[in-house]
Amino acid sequence: MAATEKGVWDLQEVRDKQLAGEWSYTGATNLYVWGQNYSGQLANNTTFAGRSSPIQVGTGADWDKDKIRFGRYFWTGIKTDGTAWVAGTNENGILGQNKTPGFGAGQQYAISSPVQLPGTWSRLPGGYEATTGVKTDGTLWSWGLNENGVLGLNQAHDGRISSPTQIGSGTDWSNSDVYIDLCLAVKTDGTLWSWGNNFYGGGGRNDRTARSSPTQVGTDTTWDADNIAGSAYGASALKTDGTLWAWGYSPTGNLGLNQGNTVPYSSPVQVGTDTTWSKIDTGTNIAIGLKTNGTLWMWGSNSYGALGQNNTTYYSSPVQIPGTTWNDCAAAHKAGAGRKTDGTLWTWGNDDEGMGGRNNKNPTGGRVSSPTQVPGTDWSSIFGSATGLNMMATKTV
Repeated sequence: MAATEKGVWDLQEVRDKQLAGEWSYTGATNLYVWGQNYSGQLANNTTFAGRSSPIQVGTGADWDKDKIRFGRYFWTGIKTDGTAWVAGTNENGILGQNKTPGFGAGQQYAISSPVQLPGTWSRLPGGYEATTGVKTDGTLWSWGLNENGVLGLNQAHDGRISSPTQIGSGTDWSNSDVYIDLCLAVKTDGTLWSWGNNFYGGGGRNDRTARSSPTQVGTDTTWDADNIAGSAYGASALKTDGTLWAWGYSPTGNLGLNQGNTVPYSSPVQVGTDTTWSKIDTGTNIAIGLKTNGTLWMWGSNSYGALGQNNTTYYSSPVQIPGTTWNDCAAAHKAGAGRKTDGTLWTWGNDDEGMGGRNNKNPTGGRVSSPTQVPGTDWSSIFGSATGLNMMATKTV
């Protein structure tokens, strides 16, 4: 185990590390990406040539392993110094560079190498055609396409903003997540807020009316800021007591409420009764969740074997993926991924454009419906693109 790696230590390791003064941990890691590259989202200064094995982004080992996200054809990342970086398509000004999409003067179609956003950031989730982020001063910002008011700026729909614009004047935001045209956010007091598309009740406010400004979801103050996840039809989130909640529409069982195509839920509904959930993530009509005992669970659409069950059967309730040593997970476009406590990385499901990272580009039998290892034993985190054909991960320094 690397000296700076966060993990579980036995008694002798504790003593050795204390004596050696090696308990510091900054979260700094090397960044790797793979899959599709049509818009330069692999950030290796090329376009179109995708990769079916992980390739490193630059040479710096200063990426915060917990603050990397993949959107649709682009990604966002925060370094340990709080600087934020983006690469990939600039559709609808999604890269926040104050340039409109295109090839002419003052335009920018795509960026195939990381470019910095102004300011210092604490959270910067990827999006679809819009994104949001929280700066270190607790202010909330958005940019991109304002479909259904998802930018939260109380403006008419469908406008485009190509540089970060502040949402309101509050300085108490903790985290946000945007999926297509629905946005969720949590404040430092543990309250949950939503805005944007609400056709299926994904706003969680007991109605189906879209909002163009942040509106509080219920009155609870126990939402886990690290675990809010929007989806195409709704949302999933954890509370600080380890319970899992979901709302919206469940055409493929993606809410985990033991039912498929039903009337949408417009308010949060608890998934089961467990109080041991530690992480939640959503992909294309699927969800993945991690429990405190190291077990990994998935539910929803099982196209391409996305649920890791060695079959293609849909599940509308959480079903366990084999093993009890998982400590990280990610959902992607018809695919899943997980990291084990030994630092190994595993993927399954869709392998189009090599997004599985297993050194193939979906030849016959390229898609696998059970966890399959990606080479290496020093992986520290994993992220997937919920709407694109990419994954990215970090390695310990």
